[in-house]
Amino acid sequence: MPSPTETKPPVEQEFDLLAFWIQYRRTIVFLVVLLLVGLLAFAVFQFVQFREREAAAHDLANAKSVEDYRRVVAQHPNSAAAGNALLVVADKLRSENKLDESNAALQQFIEKFPEHPLISGAWMSLAVNLEKQEKTDEALANYQKVVASYPTSFSAPGALLAQARI
Repeated sequence: MPSPTETKPPVEQEFDLLAFWIQYRRTIVFLVVLLLVGLLAFAVFQFVQFREREAAAHDLANAKSVEDYRRVVAQHPNSAAAGNALLVVADKLRSENKLDESNAALQQFIEKFPEHPLISGAWMSLAVNLEKQEKTDEALANYQKVVASYPTSFSAPGALLAQARI
């Protein structure tokens, strides 16, 4: 019977990098190429998105008239600049006392950009327009919507005051 001092320790096998490479080189090369293609596709996508955002912002900055702003909306329909342009259109139309057209622009904004940071302001503007048109029931409903749906927004206190006034 062998004594415990005579037992040989287990033989450790060293990692052979060359053997690993020979065995898995096709898989490694495939994964590296796949990673590089993915990175390139992501970079191209980000570049195109950046260029579109820049073009939309440039067009919005150069717009002067209602037609210019509507052109921004038509050319860049899903951009933040299009949402901002719709709000400017609604404001310009309201200042020209074209309340129905202003309401249509606000409704379009509300439908297309429900997550826009100024959505509560759009609802508030719509309510103000309706109040100017002496449609107090609809205006009151919109003020209540602002308070209920956007209680922490900048528009909520104004909507509460407008409700009290009506």
